[in-house]
Amino acid sequence: MSVFIFLFGWILGTILVYLFHQYYSQPPLSYTKPPKDPEGFPEKASTILSFNPFTISAIGLIYGILLCTIFNSLSASEAVLTVIWLTSGYLLSITDLIDYSVPACLLYPGLAAVAAGHLLQGNHIHWHTLLIVLPMFGFVLWGKLGDGDVLLLIGWAPWLALSELAWLLLIASGLGMVVFALYYVIWRWPIHHLPFVPFLSLGLCIVRLIPNSL
Repeated sequence: MSVFIFLFGWILGTILVYLFHQYYSQPPLSYTKPPKDPEGFPEKASTILSFNPFTISAIGLIYGILLCTIFNSLSASEAVLTVIWLTSGYLLSITDLIDYSVPACLLYPGLAAVAAGHLLQGNHIHWHTLLIVLPMFGFVLWGKLGDGDVLLLIGWAPWLALSELAWLLLIASGLGMVVFALYYVIWRWPIHHLPFVPFLSLGLCIVRLIPNSL
């Protein structure tokens, strides 16, 4: 059963990446990198990934691994809810990686599905967590976060305890800094625009899978 779930997730995840990539194509539609940055680095492709069959399959592989881990680690009801959450984050991660965008047509239905799942299971709303996230719109005005990133966090916040939110942000920020550093060390080009939704989604999965440790 685990092998079937893994293969199903891998194939489905790969197909989704391929379809989104075909739809958006490269270069990204929403973001245009300047031909030369202030420090004189030469022009570099706008996306941080080169979407070829290997990377598309690798991204799908991550979805398959997470899907298999979720069903092997959580109860049935928690697993279904986490898969809904994971799939919503996965779709938005793909668009963020390809187009640096968080489309409303994916964001709001995904958040609505997550909210409906929690309410149907009788989970209470963490209003204090939501109130803590709301001021993060300041980072949007400051230019440090995209509005889609913050809207996503606002949609997730009511269903996260304060400690879970703290760990999610810590994990996502840490992963982002590691990728930023590796990208510069390996390719010697700075990242002008780092997609943050994939790191938020990975942080969410970790928080959901090891709740007893947080």
